[in-house]
Amino acid sequence: MSKSLKIFLTLLCLTALICSPVLADTSEDEAWLLERINYIRTAPFSCAQDLGYDSEFLKQRSIFEETAFTPWQADEYLNALAVAENNSAQELPVPEPAHDFARTAQTGGVLSFFNYMPVRAACTIIIDNLFKKEIEENNPAHLLSQNYAFAGISIRGGVTENGQNGWFVTICLGSSILTSEVQVLNMINQVRAEPRAAGHYIETDLLPLMEENWGLLDVFANDYPPIFFNSDLNASARAGAFFMLHGDYPEPLAFTMTPVERMAYYGYEGLNATESMQITVLPKGDAVFAVNRFVSSLILDELAGYPEGAIVFGGEYQAAGVGISFVSGTDFDTGVACLDAGTDPPADTGVSRIYGIFFKDLDGNAVYSPEEGMANQSVQVYDETLNLVESTGTDNAGHFSVTLETNRNYIFRAETETVSAAGEVFVCADQFVKLICAP
Repeated sequence: MSKSLKIFLTLLCLTALICSPVLADTSEDEAWLLERINYIRTAPFSCAQDLGYDSEFLKQRSIFEETAFTPWQADEYLNALAVAENNSAQELPVPEPAHDFARTAQTGGVLSFFNYMPVRAACTIIIDNLFKKEIEENNPAHLLSQNYAFAGISIRGGVTENGQNGWFVTICLGSSILTSEVQVLNMINQVRAEPRAAGHYIETDLLPLMEENWGLLDVFANDYPPIFFNSDLNASARAGAFFMLHGDYPEPLAFTMTPVERMAYYGYEGLNATESMQITVLPKGDAVFAVNRFVSSLILDELAGYPEGAIVFGGEYQAAGVGISFVSGTDFDTGVACLDAGTDPPADTGVSRIYGIFFKDLDGNAVYSPEEGMANQSVQVYDETLNLVESTGTDNAGHFSVTLETNRNYIFRAETETVSAAGEVFVCADQFVKLICAP
């Protein structure tokens, strides 16, 4: 998990009595703090003005009157993680597949004082300073970030290293998308870019399938542009997988909704909306097994019925959502994967989107597998004269994305302390880029 440097503040109180904060139950305060954060996220412009920032300065930071971010939802696993992180003696909990978020982060702060400070007053100071730091540095890392949808909060009273009383606040964040959901789309885009790579993902030989349907020669003779995560389709796919597994939607929706109607309900306005659903039983906690089985089943179903219902091998699609739901059993888990796809309206032809993967080729086949993704690594993009054009990072599945000016050569480079990878690409349209490092 990536960690941010915590803010340390000292407050000098004027009262004479020195007290040590003792926590009986902070759950109400933690819920209050989440509400306070969500108030900032839904109205950052007015909240910043309350802290003394003028409108012109905020607009320079891309914070406008209409700016609003989706409120964070409390998450049980992230709460447990925040408690463990806030109490270093505790062992960190292991995420189950349903809580293995594609992007994670940690932030928070410590406020120390000589005399007693109410916990909510201390939390307000910590959060306001985090908020101001993101505004002034023009770095929407947490409170102003769109990367996270879930949060866990821990508040603890104690004594700092210098012997002062203090309130310790830890906030752990998780994205709306799971690592397993990104891994599924990574594999789909690997196959779309190199259709013959499907042979590495399915549990049977390709030749018998081709002998049954010689039309599959067209599948393997072509390649297809990448498809990109769409938040509306992702919400729809998550609801579809949940419904298939539980017989109910995670929020009140009409039971008679078709997949296309459900995608429209969640706001998708593109064309050719379609869906594929896969269900599997997996060893307990083994999300990688689930991902491999989902993708294998999806590919085999498409090849068996080609050209009907093709999504992986459907060139007209540019947008997708992957939703995976898990139910924990006594000996095995059950998982459902839902893939929703559609055709987006024509985009700006002056720029191209890159769907990238940075992975360590453990099996030497030059094809991405879920276990190989290089998590939380930096990726730089340079132009032909080696000027830095973009800098981004991978998520927990090794995926990264950038938007670049079309019809230009670019050099992609990723490097860690032990491995590196680079590649030169002429970008003329939306493209799949993979950076491979040796094991």
